[in-house]
Amino acid sequence: MGDIGRPPRVQLIVNAAVASKCADVALAAGGAPVMGCTTAEEARECASKVDVTLLNFGTPTTEEIANAVVDARAVVVDPVGAGLGTRGGVIERWLTRRRAATRAARAEGDDGYKTWVKGNRSEMEALVRMFFPDREGFTLGAEVSATPESVESAESASAAQPAETVLRELAMELDMEIVCTGRTDFVVGKDEEGYVLKYAGDDDDVVTFGRFSGAGCCLGAVLAVKAASGIEPGVVLKEYRVHGKRAEAKSNGPGSFQVNFLDELCNAGTSS
Repeated sequence: MGDIGRPPRVQLIVNAAVASKCADVALAAGGAPVMGCTTAEEARECASKVDVTLLNFGTPTTEEIANAVVDARAVVVDPVGAGLGTRGGVIERWLTRRRAATRAARAEGDDGYKTWVKGNRSEMEALVRMFFPDREGFTLGAEVSATPESVESAESASAAQPAETVLRELAMELDMEIVCTGRTDFVVGKDEEGYVLKYAGDDDDVVTFGRFSGAGCCLGAVLAVKAASGIEPGVVLKEYRVHGKRAEAKSNGPGSFQVNFLDELCNAGTSS
């Protein structure tokens, strides 16, 4: 997507609590973060000048700002707070508009719209219940996150239905690729046969990711940077864990971990 010889430009519309972390991670991953999203007009203009937009629905992302980038060419969506009534409604309306815009463009012969929905199991459960109302009691193995700030709850030993099956159904309903994180990560992507499971990660948990704010939001920033370079989400998820494991091995806690993790991201880019 980006021009050869320059870092991919990534618009970061992110949770205020982790904005600086996402910018640092995007830089370390080889991107050029653009933070313009103070107004809807600014968000729309910036979206037209970047390779990929990261739309994180955490505070202070308003519906007006979100709608300003509904026609962006490539968007990584982080449905933070999907389990909340008001925020969930904003997310549902945006995803519905994005789906309509994608299909309208495709009908005109334009297949350039790309959307990746990245969330943990709690957020994915909320989306499943949102777009499949008959599955009110559905579970992927985690309880629904009650607040935007809460981290993923503990996953049960077995899901009510195979995660990959339901995530594929969600991808087909939204007409978007799905990146679901958890102890096991899943990616449902699109190929010539439609939406299929493209990646199922191993059960290699990085404990320290759960001991500071923003690990999931930062993953969204890395996904956006790598998407601009055409790197598959499954590869990004695997490398994110590898960098986390390496940082964890040399860290004394969440503070030193974040420094070491940035170094791992940056060094991986310079050594490749």
